[in-house]
Amino acid sequence: MDRGHSAQQTTDGGYIVTGFTTSYGGSDSDLWLIKTDSLGDTLWTRTYGGSSCDEGFSVQQTADGGYIVTGFTTSYGGSDSDLWLIKTDSLGDTLWTMVYNSGGSYEKGKCVRQTADGGYVITGAFGAGAGCTDVWLVKTDSSGNVLWTNNWGTIYYESGSSVEQTADGGYIITGTKGITAGQNDVWLIKTDSLGNTLWTQTYGGSGNDSGNSVQQTPDGGYIINGIFSGCDVYLIRTDASGDTLWTRTYGGTDTDYGWSVDQTADNGYVMAGYTWSFAGYPQIYVIRTDSSGDTLWTMVHDDVGSYGWFIEQTADSGYIVAGYTGGYQTDVLLMKLTDDGVGIQDPSGNQPQVANYELCRIYPNPFNDMTDIRFSTTGQSTENIELEIYDVSGRVIKEFSLQSEICGWQSVNWNGTDQLDRPVPPGIYYVRLTTPDECFTRQMTLLR
Repeated sequence: MDRGHSAQQTTDGGYIVTGFTTSYGGSDSDLWLIKTDSLGDTLWTRTYGGSSCDEGFSVQQTADGGYIVTGFTTSYGGSDSDLWLIKTDSLGDTLWTMVYNSGGSYEKGKCVRQTADGGYVITGAFGAGAGCTDVWLVKTDSSGNVLWTNNWGTIYYESGSSVEQTADGGYIITGTKGITAGQNDVWLIKTDSLGNTLWTQTYGGSGNDSGNSVQQTPDGGYIINGIFSGCDVYLIRTDASGDTLWTRTYGGTDTDYGWSVDQTADNGYVMAGYTWSFAGYPQIYVIRTDSSGDTLWTMVHDDVGSYGWFIEQTADSGYIVAGYTGGYQTDVLLMKLTDDGVGIQDPSGNQPQVANYELCRIYPNPFNDMTDIRFSTTGQSTENIELEIYDVSGRVIKEFSLQSEICGWQSVNWNGTDQLDRPVPPGIYYVRLTTPDECFTRQMTLLR
């Protein structure tokens, strides 16, 4: 049994995937890290673990070209399950590992992100005793040493699933909050830079709801993906205070789960999960929406027993999906989609039409000294087009001069300076491509 839980496009155009494997080293699972090229062909793999079960849930490429991975270990530490953080170099060789224990018998890391100070923030589950867990937030320095922690919970089961550093230097977390012994709600928690609670919000219906993925939107609000009443994909759009702007549910007549959301360059959204509604067995389910959550297209993968756990828009405006397939004896699945949801090796040969304007992902991100901003003006002049970088207050700090004679893909480099070539402070910034018809925005994190 092998499973993929998280992936990311890397600065070389390939991909990094984490999950677990039981195919190597016995029946107990090892945390698995897989590096591929741009076509998904394996460059190297690494396993991490001991004599018991160890799994990976989240991976991110770090500004130094290496990787940070979180999950859990039962091979090391002092309890049944401990939160595990692993830092590697660019080849997956271990630089250091850290095991974190709350004093309970169950801790897991579900999501890790590098922060603007070069350290890391992790959310997951905290053993709260009596069979209960709390949402756990752990902040470390660049070597994995704990700077502070916080936890939130009731007498029921809670867990954090996703965390992101926000534009004000604080953090946004989504997960699950126990309402009664048999009912959960989506939980959204906003903290300051030290993990102190600023506010919390819950969302859901009369059944079991869970928040599985969250991102901050360019207007300071949030987009949350999860599960509604145990049977539908759930998408929630909020303002900066967590108050609901709109919600959407997606799915058929059976069980449909949402596990991951990514905001796209056109300010729409793409989600991945799995559905039982269309074939009587689980299939990967991808949903692409506009900025209001209205469906643009959906894709159901026809592999029997396939599960989608992660999705991200890639530099070519397509998508990478990570999960697993195969029913009981599963394999890690990495799937590349074009920007209209067609598999890149679809036998029909259907190829997407490149949009007139695209703002691709920023690579590397986070970054120390330099990052590359790639965009497309296919078939169009750059006249009346602006490319700007602005800070969290909305102040424009850098404007780029575009090459008007070039139609197609262009790129510019930003070295963390303002219009007068003065260094700007570390933190979160936004790049904005403004065209005569629409506006595209991407978030990036500058480290120092």
